[in-house]
Amino acid sequence: MILVTAREMAELDRRTIEEIGMPGVVLMENAARGALAFFERILPDLTQRRVVVLAGTATMRATGSSSRAFCTTAALRYASSACGRRNGFEAMP
Repeated sequence: MILVTAREMAELDRRTIEEIGMPGVVLMENAARGALAFFERILPDLTQRRVVVLAGTATMRATGSSSRAFCTTAALRYASSACGRRNGFEAMP
């Protein structure tokens, strides 16, 4: 696994969208699918837990929407919330 900053990830996303031509919504769906697969691997009892999906602004909100969809498909109990300036939180740079 490679860890990158938010700024670096935004640049990677931009290049993938512009240079490779992959739609942003596909990137967000892949991110959500990958996150769910990761948590299913490390938490074998995931279906017995309650999942909280926190989504930030802009593209992160799309990832949050995709995450909620995958949680529903996987029959997970979840709650979700969008975090941004309107909700009184500042998005991380």
